[in-house]
Amino acid sequence: MVTQKGTDVLAIEGGRRLEGSVTISGSKNAALGAMAAALLVDDDCILENVPDIGDVHHMAEVLRSLGVAAQWVRAGVLRLNAAGLHSFSPPS
Repeated sequence: MVTQKGTDVLAIEGGRRLEGSVTISGSKNAALGAMAAALLVDDDCILENVPDIGDVHHMAEVLRSLGVAAQWVRAGVLRLNAAGLHSFSPPS
């Protein structure tokens, strides 16, 4: 990483052209907001491109403690159903 006049620049050196692709995971903040919004409906909410990170797993545990069914369908896909939502969290 090289800094030029306050701007970060990634300098690539070599004789080969860059090629390939990169998969970008979803936004943590967008996923957490969508998970909270899933509390507003009684139907299944399928969230795609959800990042597999601690904050998302912790939020899923909080939702489960409130009666929400939360399960990973496959990598990056989370199913939430708030039909069983209740208004308290059981004590630890």
